[in-house]
Amino acid sequence: MGFGAFARTIGLELPDIEPLSAADMLHPKADDAIRELRVYLADLVPAWERYLQVGGFPRAVSDWVADREVSAEFLADLWDVAHGDALASDEWGELQTEQLLVQLVQAISSFFNVERAAREIVVHHETIRRRLTRLRQSYITWDCHRLANGQPQLQAQHKIYFVDPVYANLPHLRIVTRRAPDFTQLTEQQTGLALKAQHEVDHPGSFGTSSTLFHEKTKTGKEIDFVSPWLHGLPYEGKYTEGAWLREAQTAATAYGRCVLATRNVIERRDHRRAVAASMLAYLLDRRAATAAQACPSGLRPTTDERRGRD
Repeated sequence: MGFGAFARTIGLELPDIEPLSAADMLHPKADDAIRELRVYLADLVPAWERYLQVGGFPRAVSDWVADREVSAEFLADLWDVAHGDALASDEWGELQTEQLLVQLVQAISSFFNVERAAREIVVHHETIRRRLTRLRQSYITWDCHRLANGQPQLQAQHKIYFVDPVYANLPHLRIVTRRAPDFTQLTEQQTGLALKAQHEVDHPGSFGTSSTLFHEKTKTGKEIDFVSPWLHGLPYEGKYTEGAWLREAQTAATAYGRCVLATRNVIERRDHRRAVAASMLAYLLDRRAATAAQACPSGLRPTTDERRGRD
């Protein structure tokens, strides 16, 4: 589920705003949509942060609606997919899978260092590369390559994100003493996923490729989180700030003359720079929100009593 479907499934009653194209987030109709959603901000922020913990797998959402946690059984299923289906072999055991996932979580908003991972897991770096390929082919992770001069730079360091927040939380959920990914990291990841999911609507089959969304480095060496030709020159940043935001948007705005910044609760526009709550942004980008909510089994919807009892 995208965030729109998730929010409706857990009981949020949100307006049926027409979904927006990611390239139109500075259009006047985006101003109107954000203005209409603004009154729901107090509900959207905690729902977003819950989504960053639970994720969008229907079983995980169903577990949370029923018991306010993802079940141990489903976590075991996810582990079987990650370790048993994607990674396990005679030369690779559970401890190595755990360490690789932990390191991927730590690197969500930065670049994954293959050589360092190989040293810490005590395997050859080519073994790490093969395991990363398996994770991507198993739709557990996705790659965000660097774009330069309009072309992907496959030789440059790239970012690795998970396809769902629950995978990023898996090491922590299995062993609670491990540090959970923070909301800033996951907001960056989910902003990218919302963009990729919208592109998939217009270009079926594109989600599993690495050619739809990129990051960029400026001449000064600073990074822009998400760019792509189909965004028509509108870069996106996922920073999850709660206060001053213009500095966070400065790199992208300087490079492109405009920018959309996903925040925690800041909603403001300055010329061609927009700060918008990540929850609102994801809701607007999720074109499948209304139909997905209608198609969701009624057993996933919380009862009135459950809503009253929710903390």
